[in-house]
Amino acid sequence: HDELEIPVIYVSHASDEVARLADHLVVLDAGKVVASGALGEILARLDLPIRLGEDVGVVLDAVVVERDRAWHLARVKFAGGTLWVRDCGHHTGHSLRVRILARDVSIALDKVDGTSVLNCLPASVAQLADEIHPALALVRLDIGGSLLVARITRRSAARLGLVPGMSVWAQIKAVAVMAELHWPCASKKGGKRSVLLLRCSGASAACESLPSRACLVCRASRHLPLPFWRDVAEERPFSRH
Repeated sequence: HDELEIPVIYVSHASDEVARLADHLVVLDAGKVVASGALGEILARLDLPIRLGEDVGVVLDAVVVERDRAWHLARVKFAGGTLWVRDCGHHTGHSLRVRILARDVSIALDKVDGTSVLNCLPASVAQLADEIHPALALVRLDIGGSLLVARITRRSAARLGLVPGMSVWAQIKAVAVMAELHWPCASKKGGKRSVLLLRCSGASAACESLPSRACLVCRASRHLPLPFWRDVAEERPFSRH
């Protein structure tokens, strides 16, 4: 949508779709707006009625600053520091999104050496909250203005003596690079065109106002079959359009 510059209001209960597509997130509860703001800020809030289970986590905007071709890794820079992620072939300077789930973040009082975890960043505890299960707690961490969420046991939180404002180290065990969705046809520059996927249930002439072969919503007579959405989501070739 950055390329086509088309504003979209997208309603979804799927956290993966939200993480991939949204810039601004509005949270509704019982038909009322309970929160509205930037995607990363809202996903990091612990006081909202969003129950994502294992998908609790944040999304960060980052830029590729280094590629380590020997180990097939890339270093990306975000507002709070840098992270090592798998190399997806993006050139330096390329903007992308990374997703960090709360279950993949642990907390230490001191920096730990001799560990397989590549990403250890200084942070401060911003907030603690109970999780659905009584054994667990959620901890919101501030890393240079960027927010992360960690899921740990309440016993661990008590043993570490975690309180808001406390300095800690965030150990990030896994960072997911959000895959870009591409339209199969070539753009003017010969690359692939990023698109937003909308599932329309009725006829629409919206596609007529878009560049040739870049329609997001097709007429009822030209609805794309369900396999199309799977093919695009998994980035497999598709030539039916």
